[in-house]
Amino acid sequence: MIVKDAEILVVGGGLAGCWAALRAAKLGKKVILIDKAKVGRSGASTFAAGVMLAPQADDDLLAWQAEIVERGDYLNDQEWVKFLLEDQIRRIEDLQRWGAPFEIDEGGKLARIKGRGHQVARILMFHGKKLMELMARLVAHEENVQLCERTVVTDLLFEEAAGQKNISGVLGFDARSGQWCAFVAPVVIMATGAMFCRTGGGMVDNLSGDGVAMAYESGAELMGMEFCTGGNITNWMRKYEVAGINMIQGSGAKIVNALGERFMLRYDPLLAERSLKDILIRAYSKEVLEGRGPIYVDMRHFSAEAWERCKRVIPKTMLVFKEAGIDPAQTMIECTPNVKTPNSMGGQGGVRVDLNCRTTVNGLLAAGAVTKNLAHGTYSVGGVNLAYCCVSGYRAGETAAEIVSGSIKPKFPAEQIESAKSRIEKLLDDETGDTPDDVMLRFRRLTTPAPYSLFPNRSRMEKVLVGIAELNQKKLKAPDPHELVKALEVKNVLLCARLKYKASLLREECRGEHYREEFPYRDDVNWLKWIKVRKYMENDDFQFEEIPFEKYPVRLKEHVRIPAPVQYVCADES
Repeated sequence: MIVKDAEILVVGGGLAGCWAALRAAKLGKKVILIDKAKVGRSGASTFAAGVMLAPQADDDLLAWQAEIVERGDYLNDQEWVKFLLEDQIRRIEDLQRWGAPFEIDEGGKLARIKGRGHQVARILMFHGKKLMELMARLVAHEENVQLCERTVVTDLLFEEAAGQKNISGVLGFDARSGQWCAFVAPVVIMATGAMFCRTGGGMVDNLSGDGVAMAYESGAELMGMEFCTGGNITNWMRKYEVAGINMIQGSGAKIVNALGERFMLRYDPLLAERSLKDILIRAYSKEVLEGRGPIYVDMRHFSAEAWERCKRVIPKTMLVFKEAGIDPAQTMIECTPNVKTPNSMGGQGGVRVDLNCRTTVNGLLAAGAVTKNLAHGTYSVGGVNLAYCCVSGYRAGETAAEIVSGSIKPKFPAEQIESAKSRIEKLLDDETGDTPDDVMLRFRRLTTPAPYSLFPNRSRMEKVLVGIAELNQKKLKAPDPHELVKALEVKNVLLCARLKYKASLLREECRGEHYREEFPYRDDVNWLKWIKVRKYMENDDFQFEEIPFEKYPVRLKEHVRIPAPVQYVCADES
């Protein structure tokens, strides 16, 4: 057992984790940044298709706030929206000073465009991989930050003091050698990224709700889990998976069905192809289910300037088209959604944090997509995700430094560590059982079909919950550290999925990513409230919290039921 001490631990090396580590280190604190892969090469920040919300000092930020709240279906914490917009101006200035690869216009200013969901707000553009390479270099050269990569964190550690449970570090192991390591510190910042359903391939295959699951098991409050169904428009010609649709939407792409109809005008007459992702994905699916598929993205009208920008901002997408022999300037390209449950790519559901990024557990902070992004509401407009990573990461690092200044070094929790190790090593001892990949495949088959993901009802969700419980009883085998990582990821996916479907049963309406076939409307009479959950006495304890509109500037003019923009009734199996 290796033991390492620090003042602050950051778990996860994506954009939020890097910001947190850098800020805490600049304030003079000793930080260990732990990533289960390699900083700058793993997670969603690296694959992000080059857009970020870009408010500037001379923008009408109240108008931006109103748009974000409206697009977020009024479930936003408007204090978070205001803070995000104001602080993001400073974070962009920092990134520019560091040499971030932002697109610049002819006048030497940030090039900004309308993207997904925008009328007032704007996004800047960049190459995601290059930005994360910059962040990785900054972290590597910061003397107060120690990197610990290829290390899988399995448990949050605690000590009891004066009847209170306080963070004392984390437990993990080397993903290649299996060597255990305990990290002791009074503050942990969880920045493990979104709840993707790990598939063993694709663009992002190591995000599995690890941080959400660990926080939940520790007693932290989660929020918005019912909104964790979704995906992205990433599957081209039924065989190439690559991101870039947000940039393509912002560049003016047209989306048509097999009849040549720009069908998005039916579902979102105002924004059409720049509609929000959940509307776009359900519209795609409805068109195909009703026999008007396949769906095509038409970029043939793009200007030469637009193509050059795409080559700079989403080069991987353009390279895939080139290697596949596809010329998007000459032909439409078939495109389909990649739907996953649980999926919280932009923080639609996750750990609840306040404006200082504190969770409900002493010493545990969280930043980025592992949290419920309360600035988003449901999913508001494109570019909020990465802006939130910058702002929440910076704020978490700052808050952690303040906490550490008055903290006492925690004791080494030997008993808890041995208990956790024993629980996990049982998987290594099993020579019989199911492989993690087998269980994950069964889970995907259970949750991916449209009747159980995009257009569910109560009976089908209850069927899924029974299936999840059965999968949880499966005996997993993990003959080596690599398979052990996958087994733990499966356990975390199943936990997050259980909470997602239970929360979805409670919310009897359609709103954002959440859909209920038997309640095909957004219900602003009864459901302007947040659903939160925490672990209590081994049970999932769900509670409701009314949204405090009395202290917010953006309010609904009337409380009515609004029909869901995309509606579809699935035939139940006989």
